Parts: sequence; structure tokens; C-alpha cells
Amino acid sequence: MILLKFWKPIIFALIIFIGSISSSSELNKIPFLSIPNIDKIIHFMLYFILTVLLFSSMYKTNSTLVSSKKIIALICVFGYGLFLELMQFVVTLDRSAEYLDFISNCLGAICGFFLFPFILKLKISKWL
Repeated sequence: MILLKFWKPIIFALIIFIGSISSSSELNKIPFLSIPNIDKIIHFMLYFILTVLLFSSMYKTNSTLVSSKKIIALICVFGYGLFLELMQFVVTLDRSAEYLDFISNCLGAICGFFLFPFILKLKISKWL
């Protein structure tokens, strides 16, 4: 039953997964994606949101979020980002693994890690 409390980060992780293994020709049909390096900003934002959603679910499950659990969750988000980059390399025909994408993923997750306490104080976490 505890997985039900994590439905938001799970759904968001699935959305990232689908976007990561989708054909790049489909993604290039979106006009704003023609901005140089916009994909790095998108990677950053996706993993920032994923981390905040994960921490929010953890917080709602147990209101005392100790640093060790947050660090383990952060490492899991890093691992998920690395896994998806490797999947792009192995599974897709027109996508490739990029280390800068992985770095953007990690930076977004790290920002989520550090900004989550401030997000809690804004009292918007009830919507997360």
C-alpha cells in the first residue's frame, strides 16, 4: 500500500521513460525544441521535478525526512537518469547517450535536493 503514496513520482518517472525512448524525430516536431541546448534545460527541469515529487511522497509517508534517506533517494534518481541514458544508447535507433544529459539530470536532482526544504516552507507541497 505504501506504493500508492508514491504514485506521482512513479507516473512522472514513466513519462520521463517514454520521452527518453521515443524517437527523436517525433520530439523534433515540437517548435520550441529547436532552441540550441534546450534539451539540457528540459533534462534539468524533469529531474528537478522528479526529485521534488519523490521527496514530497517520502515526506508525506514519514514527516521526518532524514538526510540519509534523501541521499539514497537522490542516488536512485541519479541511477534512473544513467539507466535511461544507457537505454537510449542500447534500445533506440536514432537516440544516443550523452554525458551532458546525464550531468543535467544530476544537477536538476541536486537542486531539487537542496530546494525541497524551501518548497515545504512555501506550503505548496500539498499539491505535489
